[in-house]
Amino acid sequence: MFDYKMRLNAKQRALTKDQFQRMAQNHRRTSTGHLAPAEAHAPVVKYFAGGSCTWLLTEIDPETGIAFGLCDLGQGFPELGYVSIPELCSLATLGPWKWVERDLHFSSDKSITEWAEIAASRGLVGC
Repeated sequence: MFDYKMRLNAKQRALTKDQFQRMAQNHRRTSTGHLAPAEAHAPVVKYFAGGSCTWLLTEIDPETGIAFGLCDLGQGFPELGYVSIPELCSLATLGPWKWVERDLHFSSDKSITEWAEIAASRGLVGC
């Protein structure tokens, strides 16, 4: 089982207990056919890393730590897809970013689909 208490960096956990529970519930709703992946979930958590890398995530598989959402690696092509939270945590020691941070003040009243449409028109998530 994925440990939501994993650390992104020295100061932050990957997810709060509430965020993990909400994302896991979204995953259950999607995986049981009650909702298409990008149909209506609003992002629960936002991560960012050096430059313009941004991840807005709506759901997580509680067994694997694989999350779904809008992923923007800062190259002008944000897309809906999957990302491994353990891999995001490992960026603290790898790659050019040297850190990933969870936005402590992020909240959203838009669905992930709306975010994806805005990002596609701009070429970046930009929130």
